Amino acid sequence: YPLPKKYNISSKFGARYHPIKKKNSFHYGVDFAVPEGTNLIAVANGIVVKSSLDGANGYSIWLKDINNITYIYAHVNPYKMV
Repeated sequence: YPLPKKYNISSKFGARYHPIKKKNSFHYGVDFAVPEGTNLIAVANGIVVKSSLDGANGYSIWLKDINNITYIYAHVNPYKMV
């Protein structure tokens, strides 16, 4: 779990009505509704392979684990990953 405590999921993985584009689309992630400044926790040991401003995802951190699985943390403050 990428957060220090449980928070509401604001958008699940899968088909959904896109809140900005106002149409049905597939959502490839899970969004959590958390207060600004909440710490982010890596869900696996790995290395950061990308950390940058990433279009619609805002500031994003890409973490790749030993099994070559990549976890993308979008809309984050890069200084809050612990």
